[in-house]
Amino acid sequence: MNQLLQAPLPSGISERLACHVLDIGRNTFRAIRARYHLCGPVSPHRRKRKDIQPRALSVEERTQAKAVLSRAEYHDQPPAQVYYRFRSQDERFDEQKEKYGHRHEEHRKSECHKQISASEFDYDPVKQACICPQGNELTFNGLR
Repeated sequence: MNQLLQAPLPSGISERLACHVLDIGRNTFRAIRARYHLCGPVSPHRRKRKDIQPRALSVEERTQAKAVLSRAEYHDQPPAQVYYRFRSQDERFDEQKEKYGHRHEEHRKSECHKQISASEFDYDPVKQACICPQGNELTFNGLR
């Protein structure tokens, strides 16, 4: 790889063939070559973060969270599910449902559409139509 970066490709070998032999993508090769031949400061997005994020967990909190998530009762649950489970047990969030309401509660309280059985329909063979219990006529134009 270093030989490809330092010198141009040999005649008769294309960039596509070289990338295929090295089993890397051409865009990856081009990016590596551009960084190798770059004269100037390092790109800002390549630098490491020096300051600590203000809301990041401390080292002790991180080890405590990992210990909780590795317990047997939580081993097959995603961290978000464990988080909401603990949040629902926290007394600071008890009044949240009264304050903001229940999510999707209107869908739970609404009636499910009742399915009417075929025995409640009357079939008129002359018109080839079904009459529903409310008296509406349903026609069928296709063949079965």
